[in-house]
Amino acid sequence: SDLGVCAAQAFDLEVTDNGFSLSDSQLAQPAQTRTDDQRIYLTQRSALEGAAPLSEQWRLFEHRDDLLQQAGRARAASVIVALESNQDVEPLARQLHGLREQCGSAVKIVVREMEPCLRYRDERLLLACGANLIVPSNTTLANFLSMVESAQGQIWRYRQNPDIQSLFERLRPPAQRGILPPQEFIHLLDQIYSGASGELTHQLLRLRPRGDLSIDQYLSQITLRRFGDVVCVLDGVFYLFLFACRGDGLEPALGNICRLPWRDIFSECKVLSAADV
Repeated sequence: SDLGVCAAQAFDLEVTDNGFSLSDSQLAQPAQTRTDDQRIYLTQRSALEGAAPLSEQWRLFEHRDDLLQQAGRARAASVIVALESNQDVEPLARQLHGLREQCGSAVKIVVREMEPCLRYRDERLLLACGANLIVPSNTTLANFLSMVESAQGQIWRYRQNPDIQSLFERLRPPAQRGILPPQEFIHLLDQIYSGASGELTHQLLRLRPRGDLSIDQYLSQITLRRFGDVVCVLDGVFYLFLFACRGDGLEPALGNICRLPWRDIFSECKVLSAADV
């Protein structure tokens, strides 16, 4: 509004014929003024690939902790952090959750992936914890700056979850991976589909073997490295579950899982729904 961004405040309201209005005591108080300019960019230096500040509106910080400490006083600025390792995802998610609680929904939080390290689940976690925008690692600096510009005026529209630990647990993959007996496979999928609340997309596939190889020979062609990726065999048919895998990531995932081209191993690949479990 014309008064700027107002957050973390209590207002005294009075009931009128048309709804609510500020009380006389509230109107007597000094007006709340804007606490920061909406065109200020608080940026981790590495996110700009060593480039100099683009204007006097850009404030660069060597370390993320220093950046986030300064950002804690922002109300509408853009906060740009760099992410270089998958191991930093959960610590960064906790920091963004705290920053979003402190600053409100008008701050624009941009995460730039500096090395290929983010999985689909990681992106969902960062967005749910406060990020407005996640920029992939293969984005040029010019395109990155255009994406940051496009985020101006955005309001973070996720519902703030006060229990961040429950969010982590829902989005964290199970400890199992590899080959499971059918009953264990079904039990695991029941747990996953009942607990994720639709926050992640998974892939459940039915694969029919091609040729006359033994089951063990087919299994030797499948390598499941990620936790949450499991397979079982029932009546000579393979059922493969890929945790936190979008539809557009299915083809690359099968290419990583199968030693030979998957179409040379299986004659059919059908996507099933959770109801088919």
